[in-house]
Amino acid sequence: MTADLAKVASTELAIAADQTNFTQVQRKALEHMGVDDATDEDLQVYFHQCKRTGLDPFTGQIHMIGRNASEYNPKTKEKTWKTKYTIQTGIDGFRLIGRRAADQAGQTISMDQPEWLAEDGTWRPAWSNKWGLPIAARVKIYRNGEPFTAVAMFDEYAQKTRNGTLTQMW
Repeated sequence: MTADLAKVASTELAIAADQTNFTQVQRKALEHMGVDDATDEDLQVYFHQCKRTGLDPFTGQIHMIGRNASEYNPKTKEKTWKTKYTIQTGIDGFRLIGRRAADQAGQTISMDQPEWLAEDGTWRPAWSNKWGLPIAARVKIYRNGEPFTAVAMFDEYAQKTRNGTLTQMW
């Protein structure tokens, strides 16, 4: 890809301040990213969230995730599958939101490297799949020099199927 093409593509994907819906170029990019069978109504809600939050769907800050959901029709006694969409903020979106809040408050923000908890109770600075799944992850964020530590337990966040196995997203 040439530099000129990259410049045009990023310009065409940028959501303009006066824009009220995704453009055809933006819709094609969303299809390429996996949002390919969303209804116009789904896309309108997604666009509203992107505009309201100022998060960019083309840089991984906000996502529209489709998941198959079954619907039962009591008249026909048939179960059909339909894609239901949820809008989720990505890690880059949360970072941007945090940065905006800190800038608005005139605060400094920094953080330590994340760590993962192994079954033996040790915190590790990196994780390998050969060790299985981590028990938890933690990060320490400093706001104006004051530390704030957060721990996320894997079992509290992992999506699982009805039989208890991790979904394919994990």
